[in-house]
Amino acid sequence: MDGERGGTAHLIGREEELGRLRNGLERADHGQGGAWLLLGPGGIGKTQVLRWLEEEARARGFEVRWGYALKDEISPFFAFQQAFRRPANEEWDAFASPEGGSAPLPEALAPLVILEEGADRRWPSMLTTLARSRPLLLFTRRQAPRPFLPGGTQGVGAVILSRVEGVDHLPPTSLDLIAERAEEHLLRHPGGAVAFENLEFLCSQNPVRSVLQLLQYVRDTALAHRGTVLVSLRPGAFHPRDLALLETDAQVLRAPPPNVPGSSSRTAGQVSTPAVTMLGYLSILEEAGRRAAQLLIVDDLHWADALSGLAFQFLGRNTSDLRLMLVGAAREEDLPVGSDDGGPSLISRFDALEREGRLQRVALRPFGPSEVRELSRQLIGSSPAPPSDEAVAALLKRTEGNPYFLREILLQWQEEGQLHRLGPTEVPELTGETGRVAAANAVPPSIRRFVLHRLSRLSKEQRAWLDAAAVAGSEFEVAPLPAALGLSLERTLAIAEELSFQYRLIEPATGTAEEGWSFAHPMVWEAVIETLVPSHRRAYALSLLGWWEIHRSGDLGALARLGHDTGEVPRALPWVRKALKDAAERLAPEATLTYLAWEHELTRSAGRRPMPSELEDETEDIGRASNAGGGRSAMNALRGLLAEELGPSLRWRVRTQLAMGLARLDRREHVAMLETLQQEIERGGDDVPGFARHRVQIMRADLAFDLQKFEEASALYRLAVEAPPSDLPPLLRVGAFRNLIMCEQALGRGDHVPGWLSRAEPYVRDDPRAASPLRNAEAYCRFVAGDMQAAVRLSLEAAKIEREQGFLSAAVTDEYNAANILMDLDEREEAERLAKGIFEVGRKFDIARTRYLGALLLAQLSSRAGDHSAALRWAARARAEAAETQITGDVREGRIVEAVVIGRSGDLPRAISAFDELDREGAFTGAPQAESSLPDLCDFLERNGDLPRALEIARRVQAAAEALHNAPSSQKARMRVDRLVEQIGTPGPPS
Repeated sequence: MDGERGGTAHLIGREEELGRLRNGLERADHGQGGAWLLLGPGGIGKTQVLRWLEEEARARGFEVRWGYALKDEISPFFAFQQAFRRPANEEWDAFASPEGGSAPLPEALAPLVILEEGADRRWPSMLTTLARSRPLLLFTRRQAPRPFLPGGTQGVGAVILSRVEGVDHLPPTSLDLIAERAEEHLLRHPGGAVAFENLEFLCSQNPVRSVLQLLQYVRDTALAHRGTVLVSLRPGAFHPRDLALLETDAQVLRAPPPNVPGSSSRTAGQVSTPAVTMLGYLSILEEAGRRAAQLLIVDDLHWADALSGLAFQFLGRNTSDLRLMLVGAAREEDLPVGSDDGGPSLISRFDALEREGRLQRVALRPFGPSEVRELSRQLIGSSPAPPSDEAVAALLKRTEGNPYFLREILLQWQEEGQLHRLGPTEVPELTGETGRVAAANAVPPSIRRFVLHRLSRLSKEQRAWLDAAAVAGSEFEVAPLPAALGLSLERTLAIAEELSFQYRLIEPATGTAEEGWSFAHPMVWEAVIETLVPSHRRAYALSLLGWWEIHRSGDLGALARLGHDTGEVPRALPWVRKALKDAAERLAPEATLTYLAWEHELTRSAGRRPMPSELEDETEDIGRASNAGGGRSAMNALRGLLAEELGPSLRWRVRTQLAMGLARLDRREHVAMLETLQQEIERGGDDVPGFARHRVQIMRADLAFDLQKFEEASALYRLAVEAPPSDLPPLLRVGAFRNLIMCEQALGRGDHVPGWLSRAEPYVRDDPRAASPLRNAEAYCRFVAGDMQAAVRLSLEAAKIEREQGFLSAAVTDEYNAANILMDLDEREEAERLAKGIFEVGRKFDIARTRYLGALLLAQLSSRAGDHSAALRWAARARAEAAETQITGDVREGRIVEAVVIGRSGDLPRAISAFDELDREGAFTGAPQAESSLPDLCDFLERNGDLPRALEIARRVQAAAEALHNAPSSQKARMRVDRLVEQIGTPGPPS
């Protein structure tokens, strides 16, 4: 991980990769050389790994050579020319001694020193020498002085030209500002030095003439104050005639190539072939290897010319008996798939080396949750709070774990004072296509420049194609694009192939139609959308909307999005409302809330306030979205409704719905709101609507049940089920009956259950949907009685009823319960079928909580089957989906299952530590949680040899099972307690 900003420590989460490279150095030092290829997308941290490798190699006594490729460079063997150059004069040797620049500087220094054509690879030694001998002002692209500067160096300053890639936060007169700061430094420190690193970057942001004038001015200032200006240039940064303007009174330090046939310095009479040139490189390395082991790094291989690629392959085939480690680095997405000269491509050369066993690939993986936490700690410390699981998952979803993207977003939040987004209760709204491009979550300027730099390679036609595709969505089809672009379908498809195979900006979308595509990275799509001219976006949306209305009128989501982008209210609003109704009926929370926001926006843009009936429908839709896992987004939407002009009845409905949603999301906030509502009900008397009174009763009962206050919960549920028909709909009433039955079972009053079931039955005739909670109640009774097969059958019957009524989320919950029982019965095939079906429903309808439940089941099933790698993968997916639901209980359950999977894979200390952390947080204080989760901890403690603590946990499980009147679980726990007492050899309390 590159620590270019904020003083970040290096190389987070790269232990495995660094271990492999360290092993390569050791082998090379013992005469067993090899070739290595470091791969990864832009921003993944390849350069930082190469810097670490260079430092490690130098510490071991290696000689290090650097080569690099430049985009569009046509010089033969260019990527290797820099690595095989040697100093041309003794003065340069004094500047750049291998011992780190400890040699003294010459007394007579010209006012301008230019390092070019490969000499800049010795730039660190030059800079270190300057910093030790005189006050130095370093103009650099990085915020902090480079890590090679000696600790405690006096007089070293840094002027920030950019964050990483640009000069966006400097004023347009930034060159004048640089000149002023350089002059001020030389005035304060006569005889000091001003250094410009990566000057060609500054040239890319300003006219070349302006940069030359800046350097002339700083040079003249240095001449007047006995100072020095040091400039690092890469070949081609200036035209030779422009560079001549600077060479007056200047030392130009060029490191000419060695006397190798085929190098750019050969005389006119010399003749060379690629083979002779490569043999010359090999002979140099072989000779140098007798003196010291060699590390040859070739960076940016994706831009290498054909002969440089051939040289890499040739040297890679001849390293096995040399003290040489050959390392190349390349961006996978920019590796050319073909060769301009018709010969083998770079990819085929790498593949050939790998097949011969002469190349090892090191692919840098994206960051995971632990690396994100470490990165945030190093960048911003632990204040105001460590990042929550929800924030980490949201960041990973948006950035796909790219370290550069992650760092820039975190630092942008720090600069904007928005670090509360990382706290345990506030989660950044990074979901939904609208939310991802909202102003609060705009792509940081540095990332936008990073993406736009990649897009700058596109032709005008290709960029227009990408713009239209972005308007179509992050996932899109090619078929509508010809109408928007005025191109033939054949040309449109050809451009799609170019953007996919040549530029790696888009890729075939999985799980879609044959012509389906998606952007290769979410932030590429975001950056394209953000930089689209509004008029162009609207024009593309109008064209695409016309095509979709004719050909895909059933795809309500795409029509709603395109209609919203057009801004034409009469045409857009019907599609948005249809999409809203569809999303609400299939309980897709994220889509529901997005379409609600669009409906608000379009309605108000038409100058009309919503009617009370519309607000009531909206309340119902948000409530259903909340029950389906809408999380904090749904709660924020309900709070937004409270700001509307609502009547008393509707305001009570919104507030009770908000309290119901908070039950899942935030226990303390939920309890506080319940207390407030109860006080207002007591003060309000008969003026309080009956439905509000009874809904609050049910919520208070639910809270009492969770706290194992079964008598209190039972009394409140009894009041609720006696409510008048107008105050409580049948579905909610039968749900209260179901919970009342569970309380009666917990209190050991199972003989009362048949009476309550018969009393609930008539309400099913009024609302067929109420049949499902009734089946749930019967299933629970059967489960407690030990009749597992009947419990499965009744749960699946409830699921079937809910599916027929369109309640997918409720159906999934029942199927999840059935699958858990089937796992206990060791009927894995049927349980796996249900689990895969659940996950597929969540993926198809974009319901995070459904995906979470499916992943949770598949993690448990894989773990029981002994497939630990799959189990860990599914457990991580479950945790990520749980974080997206923003439901506290889901996050906790996801962490528990992940801990179980880790323990079953054999990592007992880590699993026990995870359980201990959960226990400290109170995850097992309730009897149901303790009874279901702590047996696994007991198993791990036994296997780890900690029998006294295992006995303590076993007794907790037994007490929880007895409190729930769960006879099978209680008997199993009692047997475990007896066995542990016998093993320990100490008497325990009677069971």
